[in-house]
Amino acid sequence: MREVKRHRAGLDWSAERLAEEMTAVGVPWTRDVVVNLENGRRKSIAAHEVIALAYVLDLETPLDLFVPHDNTPISKPLVPDSLPVTPSGPNILNHVLRDWFRGEIGSLQTWYAKNGPRSNMFHEAITAAMNEASEIEEGSGDLIVNVEKMKEILNAKELGVNFEFQMNSREDGGEDVQWRASTRR
Repeated sequence: MREVKRHRAGLDWSAERLAEEMTAVGVPWTRDVVVNLENGRRKSIAAHEVIALAYVLDLETPLDLFVPHDNTPISKPLVPDSLPVTPSGPNILNHVLRDWFRGEIGSLQTWYAKNGPRSNMFHEAITAAMNEASEIEEGSGDLIVNVEKMKEILNAKELGVNFEFQMNSREDGGEDVQWRASTRR
């Protein structure tokens, strides 16, 4: 569970410190348990451990242990923000998984049958185009995206849609890109 390591690192805690905090709330963990969970050697986690871990790490929701938040540090190549639903199941976009956990989209199977394959196809195309049309700025580490180049790359693909992009300023001085796909005529 790499999200555990990310959240632990965000608190500037060692694996030993996390184990101590878990033990303090009644879940006797050792440093080895933490390390094995973070690197995937431990393949399962009990429900009471998930709840305690989310509590100890002071997370908004236990879901944060499984589904990365939008503020995950950016690196290239960009990692698609989707997860497999089951080991052999389809990948579902993280924001859709969050909505499903909150009960906002109803049945995940129904949503995926209606929206999933096309939504994933667009997302994969956008991620690939963003990788090609962006660079990480030295010094600041900011991701700089050439939106016009990205639009050109995407509209050249045989996806049957036209992509439009809009830049929106954030309160922190950064910018977000919103996109919309419309059917080609």
